[in-house]
Amino acid sequence: MNDLILDNLIKEKRDITNISYILEDSSLFFETGYKVLQNQEKNGFIKAVKVIHNGKIKLIYDISKYKSLASIMPGLNAASFLIIMSKLFDIICETIENGFMQIENININFENIFIDTNNLSVNLIYIPVNTECNGNSKSLFEERLKGNIARAISANRNIDNELVNKLYSNLSLANNTIEMLRDYINTLSYTNTNYNQINNRVDSKVNIERKSAPSIPVKSEELKSNKESKFISAIKGVFKFNNKKDRTKVSYEKNRKVQAPINNNDSLETEVLSGDMFIPTIAIVREDALESVNIPITKENFLIGKSVQMADGVISFNKAISRIHCRIIYIDGRYFIKDEKSVNGTFVNNRRVPVDGQVPIKTGDIIRLANSDFQVKSI
Repeated sequence: MNDLILDNLIKEKRDITNISYILEDSSLFFETGYKVLQNQEKNGFIKAVKVIHNGKIKLIYDISKYKSLASIMPGLNAASFLIIMSKLFDIICETIENGFMQIENININFENIFIDTNNLSVNLIYIPVNTECNGNSKSLFEERLKGNIARAISANRNIDNELVNKLYSNLSLANNTIEMLRDYINTLSYTNTNYNQINNRVDSKVNIERKSAPSIPVKSEELKSNKESKFISAIKGVFKFNNKKDRTKVSYEKNRKVQAPINNNDSLETEVLSGDMFIPTIAIVREDALESVNIPITKENFLIGKSVQMADGVISFNKAISRIHCRIIYIDGRYFIKDEKSVNGTFVNNRRVPVDGQVPIKTGDIIRLANSDFQVKSI
């Protein structure tokens, strides 16, 4: 499918609400694949609408509710990234197992993988076209997918973590199929050690425990049953413990490069490590037809303002909002908002936040920045 786009047989166009594909040759269109796609929203695929544009078939996908994975990568932490990868691998593996759709027709560029930032659900673009498949088709798809993920890890230092680093290493192994990588990520749900005991070691560094992935493949039905909640709980456990007096830091090579796949039979392993990672639980939301905003708070010290260069969460539609207007701080399980000497002020439930003071916030609170209102929502 990527080759068809490169050969200009399929032309992609996009704006903030839609992405569309024009088929230069109508014989490319696969009617059965299109009909199957109409019932795949619950399985992670965005529904397509077929229209005729200047005599050519045009497929339109509504992406207004989502953000591209490429656009949110700089704001993700390792835990959120691994959750997204787990969901991505699940969708692709289930597609392979069902056999109704050709995985070669899934657009796996990070610009075209779409995320609902409210729940980190993954939504993919499937183009129903006739493509020639052979014995190498799946392998080529796997290589492209693994390469895209490896490049994203290399380019985004904000997701540096031992577990992500281990995933990166596994991506370079040619023998590791998509199914093996899916099972590797899902084995994190079986590594839920006694975190309370680990947390109680206040005066000592947290030890690293290694567990090999199961030698007998886990059945897909077993993984599917309650898998998502188990995985997310385990990920949160892995990244949650926080040794106040002696935090274990993670260091990596400065310039990580994408490796060519190599043949070897290294077993997949799961590492349970201490971490300094932050799990986002709230977002600042404005639900307005003209000025819709959804900003997940992805750091313990999160700056909000209109400056693209300086703010972690950018609000650009209102000139009354300062370049750095306020910050949201996470301390001991609670969120606080602090005004950063903004010109027009920060308010919580109609009460002004004093300059250099901080006010606690919770789900449901209304935050006013200058003259724009936002609500705190859980994610």
